[in-house]
Amino acid sequence: MKLVEDHHNSANITLPNVTLHAGFHVIVENRIAEANAPTVDAITRLMGAGVPRHDAVHAVASVLAEEINVLMKSKNPDAGKFEDKFATTVAQLNPKDWIQPGT
Repeated sequence: MKLVEDHHNSANITLPNVTLHAGFHVIVENRIAEANAPTVDAITRLMGAGVPRHDAVHAVASVLAEEINVLMKSKNPDAGKFEDKFATTVAQLNPKDWIQPGT
């Protein structure tokens, strides 16, 4: 996480909470390293459509953040439902939503 935090700090990227932001980067990178199919497929698809890797990680992290929020609010959390919903939602990410103007 320190490496991710250092990268964002050295790039002068202002974040409300750099540690939380770095944590989501690490979660996505770990899912890639574990060959989590929905994560790998989404990153591959987004990058293939021209989304820079960093932004593709952000896209997947945005889905994770939302699904973790839902899971945390649930009275009956179910990790299987979390993974199913994550897989469905991440597959629907639109690359056009993640391509920054001028890139």
